[in-house]
Amino acid sequence: MTSGTNLAAPRSQSALAIAIFYAIGTGVGGAAGPWLLGVLIDAGSRTSVFGGYLFGAVLAFLDESAQSS
Repeated sequence: MTSGTNLAAPRSQSALAIAIFYAIGTGVGGAAGPWLLGVLIDAGSRTSVFGGYLFGAVLAFLDESAQSS
């Protein structure tokens, strides 16, 4: 390790990129989730709603798998 190396700028840029990506993902998911559930409910099929919940469960599982590795 070299003395005097400034790692503050790369860390702050990385933190900003993560924050922006998280905010966009949360915004898209927050808008698309209720809309998609409404569409599935309006379809009138319990199988469609079950498929939506199953899709959400798979996404949550994949997210947890990615975070733990």
